Amino acid sequence: MGLFLKVVRDPIWQAVGVVVGIIAMLLTFSQASVTTGELAIVKYTSIGFENYLLPSNSIRLQLKNTGQGLNDAVVDYYLIANKGVRPILPLDFSSPLAIKSKVIGQILFVSSCEKPASLENTGASENGDLMVQSVWDSKNLGWSAKPVLLNPEEYLCVLVFRKPTEDGGDVKLDWFGRVAGSKLVVYKTKDDYRASLKKDPSYYIQTSIHLDGFGAYWFAGLQIAIFYATLLLAGQARKLSQNFRVDIWKIVIFMILSTCTAEILVDIFINKNWHNLSPVVWPLLTGQIVVFVYLFIKALDKKPSS
Repeated sequence: MGLFLKVVRDPIWQAVGVVVGIIAMLLTFSQASVTTGELAIVKYTSIGFENYLLPSNSIRLQLKNTGQGLNDAVVDYYLIANKGVRPILPLDFSSPLAIKSKVIGQILFVSSCEKPASLENTGASENGDLMVQSVWDSKNLGWSAKPVLLNPEEYLCVLVFRKPTEDGGDVKLDWFGRVAGSKLVVYKTKDDYRASLKKDPSYYIQTSIHLDGFGAYWFAGLQIAIFYATLLLAGQARKLSQNFRVDIWKIVIFMILSTCTAEILVDIFINKNWHNLSPVVWPLLTGQIVVFVYLFIKALDKKPSS
């Protein structure tokens, strides 16, 4: 306890503590406000309505209240995936996900896929177990989805039934929506989306930690506790070992490791996000453990200081 009070009263350690606290607050505010998520809208394929009814294409359907036949319609398959590292909650939708066409009446109706098997012939059912149902309603000359919980790597399967164009080409459909912490990105083809899933080299040397709500307070507390615990061990090791010195560069390493460790622990135990962490976090955690073990061994060294 006496050593702790000595460290706390030392002006140098107090200044370092203030700097660490400021860094913690800056990291908290910046990390909590940055948009790091992505709601990916992927166009997989388009097929004729008669093929959608496989194996039987002899069924004729009429849309209610319109008399519009579906037999000449085109069915567009879309996958809407949470490509981020945190869940998208229903409350995160400040405006619902919606789809419109510049041509009035172009979209006949929008529906959720009944089951992953409905994508069997499109190559879009590779993550079938992660599909989430959605409910779509006609609104303001377009269609909007009721907000739904979408965990990382889960997706919505959406069918857009529309009128065919004269030349048989695609129709430009506009997607709208505003999701807290996530950006809306539309991919024209599944190949474009798959290309975006390839890991950039930076993925292995950086990570993004979310510090929302109580996570920010846990981070600040853990960061200060780990840093001061490391300093106490270092002070004890310097006192008992004649071969150990606490240089400024070591203090910088302690600060970096304590900050990183606090962020990672919050994401693992508070955010429950351990399965989406970048590989770089594990060497950082290992480095913190190695530092603690090294300082602990030095602190047990009974050689008197000279």
